Amino acid sequence: MAYRTKVVTTIQDLTEYIDSPGFNPKETVILEDLNVANKLGKDLTKIPYNKIDITTNTNQYLAFKIKTDKPGFFIITDTYYPGWKAYVDGKENKIYPANISQRAVFVNQGVHVVEYIYDSLSIKLGFVISAVCYLLAVILLLIKQFFKRLV
Repeated sequence: MAYRTKVVTTIQDLTEYIDSPGFNPKETVILEDLNVANKLGKDLTKIPYNKIDITTNTNQYLAFKIKTDKPGFFIITDTYYPGWKAYVDGKENKIYPANISQRAVFVNQGVHVVEYIYDSLSIKLGFVISAVCYLLAVILLLIKQFFKRLV
């Protein structure tokens, strides 16, 4: 969980900040969206408490139980990639590109269930195209067998 944000707008700003001695990835998340940075409070005089348990971890589904005493960003070090959807307590939540290539979800204080589900249109489309091609091949084979018997 990260409880501070740094908004960058260029790759140069990003690399300079990551290389700076003040960057601590355990405390700060780097985001591209200026509107999101305002979600967190500025008062971090003490390190917030959080507990994160992985409840499910498969290729297309991840689930976590998170307990935190301050709002923050839950960061997964998997690569940010379209097709993933995030849910906090069953409600769809925006996934933010974070720290160059990772993904983050905003979580309010309290106990929450965070789920990531991979739901890619390209995989669904590929399945449909493959099924249609398979059915066409079977139909063509049956037609060929039918005409062989007639001759």
